[in-house]
Amino acid sequence: MTSRRDFLKQGGTAFGGALLAGSALAGIPRLLNASPAPDWRTIEAFTDIANVRALMDAALNAAKMAGASYADVRCSRQRQNFVFTREQQIQNVTDTDTVGIGVRALVDGTWGFAATRILTTDGAAAAAREAVAIAKASKVARANPVEWLPAPAVKDGVWKSAFTQDPFDVPIEQKADLLITANANAMKAKNVKYVFSGFFFVKDERNSPIPTAPSRSRMWCARGPPCRSPPSAATSPTSRIAAT
Repeated sequence: MTSRRDFLKQGGTAFGGALLAGSALAGIPRLLNASPAPDWRTIEAFTDIANVRALMDAALNAAKMAGASYADVRCSRQRQNFVFTREQQIQNVTDTDTVGIGVRALVDGTWGFAATRILTTDGAAAAAREAVAIAKASKVARANPVEWLPAPAVKDGVWKSAFTQDPFDVPIEQKADLLITANANAMKAKNVKYVFSGFFFVKDERNSPIPTAPSRSRMWCARGPPCRSPPSAATSPTSRIAAT
């Protein structure tokens, strides 16, 4: 028999959709079908600030050369963590990790967007040229041109959402134990037949330059709803309890 610790070490696989059908969690299996996780070279390229600036500069220059009157670039990493339990069992533990560059270009009052997972100067430049090409092609469907308003410069700005504990620093064992303890307490309620609970967390890291002013910014945002298991026949985004 696989122990809880062995399960956590081995990681999770896709969980059955039958339990989740009809709940707010039903769409999560689709989220788990993400692209392959980035390799160590991609992560290293993202964490090297000088390299990220070179990538964004390459994209901005390519967009301007292709005809954009305005362009901005976001080099982003998004991590997701899912832990799901039912009663005293761990059903699924999954981590996803995506890294890429997004480019937004304005050409003759029309927006164009493109993105790539190739974190090289050539990859960034190619995404910028694609964004410009999409903007030019989209002009035929434009009703009114976009009017860009000037904004104050923010040089090397840093923003962090108001989290005090990074959920990705919390061990999986601690998350699972908290959920299983909550399940055990919920099962003590009268007529409760089963309890399903879960955590899901998202962490975004972004680097964004704005070329119309000498602006650069870095952003960290972590979010995740709390897990609650009220002793009633109710469903929330993170828990499900059946009672008769």
